[in-house]
Amino acid sequence: MLKQTTMLRRHLTTLIFIALLCGQVSGQNIWTQKASMPTFGRSSCVGFSIGTKGYVGLGTNGSPQSDLWEWDQTLNSWTQKANFPGPARSEPACFVIGTKAYVATGYDGGGGSFQDLWEWDQSTNLWTPKATFGGSARSGAIGFSIGTKGYVATGGVTGLFTNDLWEWDQTTDVWIQKSSMPDTARVYAFGASIGTKGYIFTGLNGSYLFDINTWEWDQATDIWLQKQDFPSTGRELVAGFVIGDSIYLGTGIKGGPMFQDFWQWDSTTNNWTQKASFPLGPRYGAVGFSIGNKGYLSCGTDNNSFFNDLWEYTPGPTGIPKEQTNENYLSICPNPITDASIVEWNNEKKNESLIEIYTANGKLVKKFISENKFLLNKNDFASGIYIIQIDNTARSKFIVQ
Repeated sequence: MLKQTTMLRRHLTTLIFIALLCGQVSGQNIWTQKASMPTFGRSSCVGFSIGTKGYVGLGTNGSPQSDLWEWDQTLNSWTQKANFPGPARSEPACFVIGTKAYVATGYDGGGGSFQDLWEWDQSTNLWTPKATFGGSARSGAIGFSIGTKGYVATGGVTGLFTNDLWEWDQTTDVWIQKSSMPDTARVYAFGASIGTKGYIFTGLNGSYLFDINTWEWDQATDIWLQKQDFPSTGRELVAGFVIGDSIYLGTGIKGGPMFQDFWQWDSTTNNWTQKASFPLGPRYGAVGFSIGNKGYLSCGTDNNSFFNDLWEYTPGPTGIPKEQTNENYLSICPNPITDASIVEWNNEKKNESLIEIYTANGKLVKKFISENKFLLNKNDFASGIYIIQIDNTARSKFIVQ
């Protein structure tokens, strides 16, 4: 009896601690300033990450640039790497495959655009020219990668906007055109990938309107699907990054007005959630990258200054309500699970629910009946991504670290 009482007290203590943790915003959904890049500010540059290192380079501070800088997440320090050997430029497309980064297209600062592709190898710090981009020379295009394939899409070509998509194969060094985005051509959009899907957000379209449309491209089928519109003001030259199954983006400009708001789009639920605004005020032409579960934003301009700062974003719990009704919602906090987390299922119609937990590959690993609040323990699962389903109605993802 004494042993059971002790275990119950420990269980209640854990629940109280987690509840207090979930009630805090401290340490979650916040921006923290890191070491600034030890050179001049710039906008419309490249930003990417490989391992625990982030990279920022090229861009413009009134003149096109060709330098590349590496930021070490562990040391919070910057190191200059080999200069880009092609013509200096801003507004290039960029993607990463493995330990190699790729820079394509861009603007020369004098009205001309580029059609080249360059590879930078992190292990050797060497640049190598690759096959010329398959589409027309352009600037303001987007880039992303899926597996061993890199992609460049949209952008501006001699005053005209495009909606085409081109695939580059790292193995064969060959470009192939894929299905064009079934929407108005655009420039200065934002692109990213999650799994085998590529995404395009915002931008200035061919009708000179600022887009809010979100498009998903499936690598397996070469088919585009429209997803939930960006819920704020249309704009161009936003910055963003990917963390887990979510894409975060914000800042940007719409003609004159500039922005500092930031938003999360969850690819598993197709829902947008507003997050903490970028703390240093509005800007556009910034770049973003992610390392682990942290996002980073650097550079950009507010028309008065070119910035060289670096800011780290720590997301809040991903277990936000998924069913936006008064009858039911599902929350998991904290998420990812590092010890234990509270799962709360608010259903006013009954006291007990059927709980099913699946691996990311769809294998059922747990099935049980529970009341509207219960505890998930890390020790019950291997590290990885899981899907929890309650009463075949609400679903959410959680991560066990």
